[in-house]
Amino acid sequence: MLSNMQPCEKRHTSFEDIVRILYGRKWLIIGLPLILSAMFAFVLIDMPNRYKSNATLVSAAASNSKVSGQLGSLAALAGVNLGGLAGNDKTDYAIEVIVSREFIESFIKKRDLLIPLMATESVDLQTGQLILNPEIYDEKNKKWVREVSFPYTPEPSTQEAHKAFLASFSISKDKVKNTVYISFEHYSPDFSKNVTNWIVEDINDHIRQSDIRDAQNSIQFLNKEADVATIAEIRNVVYALLEEQLKTLMVANVRHEYVFKFIDRAVSPQEKSGPKRALILIMFYLFLLFLTSIYVMISYRIKSLSLGKQL
Repeated sequence: MLSNMQPCEKRHTSFEDIVRILYGRKWLIIGLPLILSAMFAFVLIDMPNRYKSNATLVSAAASNSKVSGQLGSLAALAGVNLGGLAGNDKTDYAIEVIVSREFIESFIKKRDLLIPLMATESVDLQTGQLILNPEIYDEKNKKWVREVSFPYTPEPSTQEAHKAFLASFSISKDKVKNTVYISFEHYSPDFSKNVTNWIVEDINDHIRQSDIRDAQNSIQFLNKEADVATIAEIRNVVYALLEEQLKTLMVANVRHEYVFKFIDRAVSPQEKSGPKRALILIMFYLFLLFLTSIYVMISYRIKSLSLGKQL
């Protein structure tokens, strides 16, 4: 009677038991993950390298005082006061515009980036030629051929392109130094460099042109108001508003690095940014080691329960 109860009494497994069980199956626990990791290593070798290009920027508003000094004589003759111009920092606004869907969409279209962004699978580093995935884009017939289900279409939508761009793009600001860091990662080092520099040039031009249009429209409106104003106080207010618009218009026409000024332009990186094959392989091996250990413990538990029922 007592012997029949013994297998049922021992229902917990101590730490020493776990070590003993795992040690007894050590060749399986160590060997199987090693074999699978070796096979996975061949997959990692075939993965193409990615390259990240970085640029360092500073707010162009910091150089406004220099521009103001250059324009000071002309402004004084025109009766325009350039004081306060140096405080017109648009970096936070520009950062939000850069990552917006509307700006990225126009940027991709203007620079013709859709195919290299969405269809590239590797690059020939000797020639710089992008190698496109034939299952996504038929280069010979200039046609998108990827197989997707509704609501997606063979040609990637602007929403897909925006998402894919942001997955490779990074922008951040050091609020203490007022420095902006921007980067783009791609299979091609030259492409990553070009995109990083282009996006800075385009955001500067985008906001500059927007401010020019707004200032010109405002000046045109205020000039009409000044012509019809009969009260001196109203004319003074109109002229003060005209002064502010003239400030914007002069600086926008003089300075092309309107929002961001390069401290360090992006260059074609010589070293890859990814994939980190050694780290991936180690993490994969440790994961398999864990799974194999769990498998051994579960197998032992199932076998113990089966023997207990038989007894």
